[in-house]
Amino acid sequence: MRLIPYEGFIGPTSTVRSTNVGMERTINWMQSVSSPGRPKANPWLEPTPGLEPWCLLAESPIRGMFSQGGEFSSSPNSRAFAVAGTLFYELFDDQTFIVRGTVSDAGISGGVGDSATITTNGTAGDQLAISAGGEGYIYDLTADTLTQITDMDFITPVYTVVFIDGYFVWLVALSRKFFWSALEDGLSYDALDVAEVSRTADDLAGMAQSHGQLWLFGQLTTDVWADTGGPAIFQPATGGFIEQGAAAPFAISPIDNTLMWLGQNSLGKGVVYRADGYTPKRVSDQGIEYQLSLCNRLDNAISWTYQDNGHSFYCLNCPALDNTDFDTTKVYDVSVGQWHEIAYSVLPFTSDRDFRRYPGRNHMLAFGEHLIGDRQTGAIYRQSLTLTDYNIYVP
Repeated sequence: MRLIPYEGFIGPTSTVRSTNVGMERTINWMQSVSSPGRPKANPWLEPTPGLEPWCLLAESPIRGMFSQGGEFSSSPNSRAFAVAGTLFYELFDDQTFIVRGTVSDAGISGGVGDSATITTNGTAGDQLAISAGGEGYIYDLTADTLTQITDMDFITPVYTVVFIDGYFVWLVALSRKFFWSALEDGLSYDALDVAEVSRTADDLAGMAQSHGQLWLFGQLTTDVWADTGGPAIFQPATGGFIEQGAAAPFAISPIDNTLMWLGQNSLGKGVVYRADGYTPKRVSDQGIEYQLSLCNRLDNAISWTYQDNGHSFYCLNCPALDNTDFDTTKVYDVSVGQWHEIAYSVLPFTSDRDFRRYPGRNHMLAFGEHLIGDRQTGAIYRQSLTLTDYNIYVP
């Protein structure tokens, strides 16, 4: 049998404003490139991962997840945690779980999102830091106790927390301020350990740690700070001022040894960037940007990243695409530099409006498995390329 090539048949999602020009969509398939040799097809399409239930927590949604030692399923140091609704859980490799405490879901007046962030200071402090509902919490990994931070110098409300150079660093919501804990102690704070970005006038929208530096994403610009070792500890990094901000606090994610985010500046918004040093490189194309332009808001978008089978993926959920033809999750595959979409379908499935965004909103590698937290229910799923369908809870 002779294979007849169809030029351009296999490719990325690319529906532009004029469907007469381009209306290609690649949904629940992703492009791969064959290994060296003489493959029958190159490139080719393979199915995206499927889902199956892993456990079902009592409250919803899954606001945040975190694991340490998660790449080794048999390691005694592997531990995994999740925030679902107002409850903070520890998860175990036999798919059971226990409630370790409660956290706030009150939200932030004037702020966006109900995501919770979790990080650790490792064996130096044996603590987890949790940001949820504008409040901060410390989980003692030795005593298995959850404590709300009540130090008089702890500033609320907070959006997110990261760990860098022995310190928990917290972003103060709707401000230009951030502050940090005592060394390896997330329950202790000093009124002097506060800084405010001054190279820009816009409020901070998000924060991330990359290459031992603190990336402070404003609404219009980004300021990179570093631990200088001096009395002030954190200072602006030379050359680390970027005239591109973040459109959404929780659409900033680490990937492939750098960061990706949904950007905006004084000239516009709705472009996805990948950091190349201190230079933001546009990775979205006109097809993805057309879909994002249909959103009446972008600040509530959420992203997560993961790596599987040699591919690194940035996944972007935009709730503002509800009830549109593009209510799917946008996925950028770093390995091929292209976008595809993932979604599940609902009956009667007679048009593109019967697609729904991927159930997930966050990811962790725990007990040797890719685990996905549900954006609507209390479900946590196992995600795998060996699964061919979405076996999910639909509210």
